[in-house]
Amino acid sequence: MVDTSPLIIFFLGEFDKNKQTNFIEKWTKGNKSYTSTDYIFLKKFLDGSPFEKLCITPHIFHEFYKHIQQVLGNRLFYEFFDYNIDFLMVLKEEYVDKNNIMSHPFFKKLEIGEHSLYLVKEKDKPCCILTDEERQLKPCFEDDKEVLLILVKDAIFQMMNAQ
Repeated sequence: MVDTSPLIIFFLGEFDKNKQTNFIEKWTKGNKSYTSTDYIFLKKFLDGSPFEKLCITPHIFHEFYKHIQQVLGNRLFYEFFDYNIDFLMVLKEEYVDKNNIMSHPFFKKLEIGEHSLYLVKEKDKPCCILTDEERQLKPCFEDDKEVLLILVKDAIFQMMNAQ
């Protein structure tokens, strides 16, 4: 399962590479900003991973859509989606009912995107979640032996040091 930020890093990096732009540097999460180097090593990580499928939820897609709109503005927004549409359509999407989110004990602990990943996790065991939400997700999964939580910064660091 893929959280919003890794999607943004990957797809902005792909767009930047093709269009000779540098929009990835406009993407910040908290106090962390990303670069084309982060994209390169995240791509290497994903290319070398044994994942059977990459999965998102409608909530993650919505967050991704809104953040891309903010980073690119209206002028390049649809060009971005036209460029990336083939791979975006390959992502498997798992539906999560809003009622399940609102009635779940983590409703007050997690943002809706991360919460939707958590609920998909409950259906699809075992799984791996690629995220940069260490503060929010790590406590939810620390005792769950069926979930491998991979932080984007750790995946990038691992690939940087694998050379």
